[in-house]
Amino acid sequence: MSRSSTMGCSALVALMVTAVPAMATVTVIHQWDMGATEVASGNGNVIGQQLPSGGSQTDLIGGANAVNLNNELGGSGAFTGPIYASNAAPGNSVAVQFTGDAGQSLAAANAFNLTSNFGFQLWVNPTDTSNRMIAYNGDAASNGWGFVENGGQLDGLLGGVAFVDGPAITPGTWTNLALVVDGQLSTTTLYVNGKAYTTVSSVPNAPTVDGSGFGFYVGSDIGLQTAYSTIDNVRLFTFAPGAFSTSDLAEPGLAVPEPASLALLALAVAGMATLRRKQVH
Repeated sequence: MSRSSTMGCSALVALMVTAVPAMATVTVIHQWDMGATEVASGNGNVIGQQLPSGGSQTDLIGGANAVNLNNELGGSGAFTGPIYASNAAPGNSVAVQFTGDAGQSLAAANAFNLTSNFGFQLWVNPTDTSNRMIAYNGDAASNGWGFVENGGQLDGLLGGVAFVDGPAITPGTWTNLALVVDGQLSTTTLYVNGKAYTTVSSVPNAPTVDGSGFGFYVGSDIGLQTAYSTIDNVRLFTFAPGAFSTSDLAEPGLAVPEPASLALLALAVAGMATLRRKQVH
């Protein structure tokens, strides 16, 4: 096999990988850029949602909705506004920093009633390795789902059901976490930086959505176990049964190869190896 033939095969591999189009199979229903829009607009108290087509408006509020919860829990007072950080996640410009102060969190009024065929994804950069909440939907003691710092790990949590083991915490390092619940398989998978890390044969209990205080929180769970982390680009998405693909986790700063691209690459590499063997013989 000639040098030019080898180069031609290499070019073919590159072409085969790049020629496969990205095919999104999820519907993003809520997404928050955690400050980029607010910093640009000068609004310092509300983390506004970046609405996809057909999405519904639900702001994460660090103010009015948090005051009563903080007072009832005996916290240090209302969270008057987010702390914006310039050391944002890869591909992003601004993030929100949580300092571990009691009651410091961002919250929607009610939890989101998602239990099957959905995903929850965010970037987190922990400051320490203590047991803390990162973000949660529902009552972490008995229902719902979210992310926690637990035993020195970044774990998924299905309240009252199971932990979904994650990687060891490395303070000062950004990690992309995604919790994907597949109703067809009755499984929940934790993805770390776009790759499947742990799968459990469990799905979450329906979250408390009655407005009793167990809502959707970024930075805590109902104001408790407040995060000591910087958090960026939070989103929720749904998908048709069996339609989720790991490529659906791709976002700015996180490149996830298409499964079809990987298969084509494997075939191309195998073909090149076969040609080389023929050349030797």
